[in-house]
Amino acid sequence: MLAISQLLLKESKIGVLGMSMGTTIISRAYPDIKSKIDFIIGEGYVTNTSTVAERLKELGKHVLLPEKSTDYQKSVNSIQVPLLILTASEDTITTYGDALALGNTLGENCTVVQFEGEHLAGFQVDYDNKGFGVWYLEQVDQFVKSLE
Repeated sequence: MLAISQLLLKESKIGVLGMSMGTTIISRAYPDIKSKIDFIIGEGYVTNTSTVAERLKELGKHVLLPEKSTDYQKSVNSIQVPLLILTASEDTITTYGDALALGNTLGENCTVVQFEGEHLAGFQVDYDNKGFGVWYLEQVDQFVKSLE
């Protein structure tokens, strides 16, 4: 994604892409890397680690959190660079409602795009008409162009 972003922008910009638990790495790293990145893209964004752990527990999966959820929340809520969140309509772990709530907290720098499907199925959206990943790349392209 970084190479695509650099080709699309007149000035070089650096973005990071995370999916599901990868968004936790981005969010926790953000305070240390915020001066080095220009945007974030996340699919299945983990907005609250304790909420996600509880939802997984209900499915019989155990997640051991490495820190208090409030520490994670501080990092997520501190994001000031443009953020694109792609969220699935049928995702019961990292929900559309969670993404909207984070968008409300972060304000106009956060764009939430919902797609029909399950957790991390963004690349399959409109596969029959557009092909694998085309819808996804269109969303990234539109977001990156909005940064110009």
